[in-house]
Amino acid sequence: MLFRSGATVLAGAWTGGPFAAAGFLGATVVATALWYAIVPRRYPLSNAGITIFGVAWVAVPMSFAIPLFRAPRAFQIVLALVLITAGTDVAAYFFGRSFGRSRMAPVLSPNKTWEGYAGGVLGASAVGAALGSLPFMDPLSVTTGIVLAVAIGVVSPLGDLAESVIKRLLGLKDMGSILPGHGGLLDRIDAFIVAVPIGYLTYLVLGIL
Repeated sequence: MLFRSGATVLAGAWTGGPFAAAGFLGATVVATALWYAIVPRRYPLSNAGITIFGVAWVAVPMSFAIPLFRAPRAFQIVLALVLITAGTDVAAYFFGRSFGRSRMAPVLSPNKTWEGYAGGVLGASAVGAALGSLPFMDPLSVTTGIVLAVAIGVVSPLGDLAESVIKRLLGLKDMGSILPGHGGLLDRIDAFIVAVPIGYLTYLVLGIL
């Protein structure tokens, strides 16, 4: 049910744009409620809640990737988004391990520090500036690359913290076992899930889309 609902939302975003995904999410809520009202389940309310939450958390944000892939310079803008998000994670990890003293959220994520957070923004800015200086990365420039990087660097770590909240509520250490030693699949793409809509909105404001 979760995968079918997610696919429906993404299909709606493909035909009507990312903001149409909100309407399809509403339809998913109604369809999910009816499904679990008809099909016998031991915990129908919990099953419905997990399905709706999964669609809202993953499918709706990722629907903003669709206009990026359909843009005239799709390769450049998607590559920039991926590399800046990765650069944020790597820099945050390095600065956090090397200089981290002040914890951001001791209960939710004890390893995250404000020093690592600031380092992630700086690392993202460096990647954005470097990408913007490359001729083949047009329509990015150094300025737009830095603006995009700061937006992603500031907001994308919230994806990891949001996942930490969910894992704590569910009593889980990892969100799956697909990637042994690296947590679940969502543990690897949580920041990217947040970065996609932020990147889309930033590109829109910058006039790149």
